[in-house]
Amino acid sequence: MWYFSDPITELAVSLALLVLLTAIAAYVIVKVRDRGKQEGPAGIELLSRFRDVHSQGGLSDAEFRTIKTRLADRLLDEVNDKEEKG
Repeated sequence: MWYFSDPITELAVSLALLVLLTAIAAYVIVKVRDRGKQEGPAGIELLSRFRDVHSQGGLSDAEFRTIKTRLADRLLDEVNDKEEKG
């Protein structure tokens, strides 16, 4: 570690490093959260894909209903996000 003759200088440098590290950590957290939101297809696109698979016989009626039920919350969130943004 650094050795400063003045304890005030050492404190100032330590605080500056702490602030810098906190800012970097906050930036990384925001980027990771944004990436999680942006990845993957939209709910309506997923529903369309599953509808195609269901119509081709790849999913039973019960499986398709389960998927629609689980996607309903995601679709509502997307609609609410769009309404909030504009």
